Amino acid sequence: MKAVVTARKDRSSIMHLRRRWYASTIVVILSMHFCKAFGFLMPGIYYLSRPSLALIRALPSDESAFGGSSDLDGLKSRMGELYKEEELLELLGAHEQLTSEIASMEKVTDDNKAPPMSLHDLIMKTIEDSDNDQDSVRNFDENVLKEKAKHIRAIASDVDGTLLTSEQTIHPTTLAAVVRAIEESTSSSSSSLNSNDELKHFFLATGKSKKGALDSLNEPIASLVKSRNVPGVYIQGLYCVDGNDNIIFERKLSVDAVQAAEQLAFDADVAIVAYDGDELYSTDVKRKEVIELSEIYGEPMSQHLPDGQSLASYKGGMHKILLMDDDVEKLNNLRPKFEELATAYNATVTQAINTMLEFLPGGCSKGRGVAALCESLGIDPSKQLLALGDAENDIGMLEMAAVGVAVGNACELAKSSADFVMDKTNDEGGAGAAINRFIFDNSVRKLN
Repeated sequence: MKAVVTARKDRSSIMHLRRRWYASTIVVILSMHFCKAFGFLMPGIYYLSRPSLALIRALPSDESAFGGSSDLDGLKSRMGELYKEEELLELLGAHEQLTSEIASMEKVTDDNKAPPMSLHDLIMKTIEDSDNDQDSVRNFDENVLKEKAKHIRAIASDVDGTLLTSEQTIHPTTLAAVVRAIEESTSSSSSSLNSNDELKHFFLATGKSKKGALDSLNEPIASLVKSRNVPGVYIQGLYCVDGNDNIIFERKLSVDAVQAAEQLAFDADVAIVAYDGDELYSTDVKRKEVIELSEIYGEPMSQHLPDGQSLASYKGGMHKILLMDDDVEKLNNLRPKFEELATAYNATVTQAINTMLEFLPGGCSKGRGVAALCESLGIDPSKQLLALGDAENDIGMLEMAAVGVAVGNACELAKSSADFVMDKTNDEGGAGAAINRFIFDNSVRKLN
């Protein structure tokens, strides 16, 4: 189920508009069927007041059941108890605005179209659609999540598509929130939160190399990460370091896996880049996709191995391999073959950007890297971690976190794995807004 939660501040205004629309829609339906016959407005208006839901659900499916004046008088009396006259007048105004829609509804009479729904079915469909459209959070509401968030001690955030915008910049809201998170979590002085609730860690959890991530985020974040000894999860969790750059967790592909991936890239005519920490290698450094990995995504420039050696011959070993092509459909068609290869060589395939497929050692993921770093930091991710992400490769950490948040531009897989989905995208500062919502502007957290 798609988990979508909107801001409470935004929700009240949005839901007010929804209430008016749904109410006036039901008024239209009811008035079309009854106004001429009975000369009064039958307001099946459950969105103005919860008690009226019972009235709507109680409406008979057979319109002829409204046959007696006593029944109508009783209904009018009960509606009078639920709604004020000015509320009904407001609905009439909304009703007038939908006159053109009434006309279009009346045109649905030709034989090629489905017969119009009954009154009861129309009303119940309206209620059902509205119920399905309600914001939901994997069985939690926002207050429950904020209650959970008061125990948050660490924030793990993806970079591309989450902190960074589609233009590879950082939104001012996100920049301010990240800077504050780093400063407060690494400050020796008292924070704005009490000692029991202080934020202890902020760290990046990204598919990028460390150099690529910091170069992409730029100043002042890059300097803060270095000067405040901020730990990090890099290269899809395959290279995790503490604040002093000591390796906490690391995994590399087997030589056979690298060789097989290199052959697949050659056969499929796609670009290939292999990672060893901040060192990137390719068999064709002049290929467009390889150049753009550096120029657009901020990764270090890829290099050729000496004397035209194959990637598999590299003595240091490779953390991961990227297969890249601007033809998304081509990559999608290639993925099943890549996954078959992964199965054969104890590897796994994931994706963060639709023009790239990533080849990792088996059993590894960004989520595993986050778990390893959290363990070294003394953080229980299921109770003390806020995770932010947008893509398939973020699913593991979103699911393990006490509060997993997907930004508004996230893929459906990430959204369905998150506890909370922001309305705002990465281009609108969604990550920063999430940090503010659950950490800095969380009244429950401040009161604890």
